[in-house]
This record gives sequence, C-alpha cells and structure tokens, in this order.
Amino acid sequence: MFTYAFFIPAGVFDAPHHHIADAHLHVAYGELMLGYGTSFIKGDADRFPAGSFLFVPAHAIHFDGAEEDTVLIGTVTGPWNTQYWS
Repeated sequence: MFTYAFFIPAGVFDAPHHHIADAHLHVAYGELMLGYGTSFIKGDADRFPAGSFLFVPAHAIHFDGAEEDTVLIGTVTGPWNTQYWS
C-alpha cells in the first residue's frame, strides 16, 4: 500500500484511461472533475470540491482534470499502472 500526492494544474485534463488497482482519493485542494467512459466529454464529468473522498475501482475507464489548481491525495495497494484507452 502506498499514498501519493498529485497536482493538477488549472485547465489540464487527462484522456480516458484506467488503473490496474482500486484508488481511494481525497481532494485536498481545488476541485476535481471526474467522468467515466471511453470518450472524453468534459460536460459529463462530476465535480468533487476540496474535502471530497472518492473511490475509483480498478479497470474503470475514466477521465479527469481540473479547471482550477487541484491537489489529490491517493491511496493504492500496488502494483500500480495507468493504461490509456486507445
């Protein structure tokens, strides 16, 4: 098990992808936008403000990003890998 901090600069979004392990996330600062599916459709993303806790299951295809500077704290039981949807 490990914990990581992840900074998302304002305006940055990640293409649809999945991870090989469950992720437990805490939005420490800012607001995370997270949506599920194989197509990046920004309007389909849910918003999670600072203080939110989320669970992203292993192999769930999702996209994420932020419109404002955002910091996430994640906890995962490894191994860990990110695979982008092609």
